[in-house]
Amino acid sequence: MGIGVNLNVERDMLDRALGEAAWGAVSLKEVLGREVDRVAFAATFLENLEKRYQQFLTDGKRAVMEEWKARSFLGRRVVVIEEEVMVEGVALDIDERGYLLVLLDDGSQVHVREGEVIPLSRF
Repeated sequence: MGIGVNLNVERDMLDRALGEAAWGAVSLKEVLGREVDRVAFAATFLENLEKRYQQFLTDGKRAVMEEWKARSFLGRRVVVIEEEVMVEGVALDIDERGYLLVLLDDGSQVHVREGEVIPLSRF
């Protein structure tokens, strides 16, 4: 598992480094309009990660899943790109395995394990 956060990266550097994929990338500096202290960010991030882990140990995955769902884009129209396949539909739910359930326009449903999910608009 890996986590990457662009903290103080300029837009032109993101564009050069990521090419076409840069359209979906952003830097916290770009959003906040100021430099981000890397040490403070890392400390806060790790403290919050530890809190979530302790919540998971205490309350189990159901509580974590419910919070994850509440902060997600469920109910919104999405495009999902998984390898060479692209589908569009409505994000319905996140199942017990962590897969995203998407309702396609033809009424069928797909479970997405990995890939890029792009929210489009409200359903």
